[in-house]
Amino acid sequence: MQKLHIGILGAVVFAMGLGPAAATPPSGVSRTDLARATISAPVSASATGESDMAGQMVTVPPGGFIPWHSHPGQNLVAVKSGSLTVYVGGAEGCTTSSYGPNQGYLEHMGQVHAAKNDGSVPVEVYVT
Repeated sequence: MQKLHIGILGAVVFAMGLGPAAATPPSGVSRTDLARATISAPVSASATGESDMAGQMVTVPPGGFIPWHSHPGQNLVAVKSGSLTVYVGGAEGCTTSSYGPNQGYLEHMGQVHAAKNDGSVPVEVYVT
């Protein structure tokens, strides 16, 4: 008798659509991944009011240099091609890191940094 009740309950749940939800496939939608990268440091974000958001593709030619600067908010950077050397300045001195294809990094709010393409091919990065 108990097996019968469980079977009937299962049939009712299935008929009512209360079973496991399946994702509805998109219709008329396309997506293009512009870049994909792994950031090896913890990432978190928060906002207390309105926030601006932008996405940019930045190309740095061989020998090109992005001068020292900072941002009012944090940026996520994904390297699509080439190799970018990033310099981060602070009271303790300057640190240097290099990022290649499929690698990413976080530019912290107010963090002073610069970047250079020491390679022989253009560097393409996507910044959000």
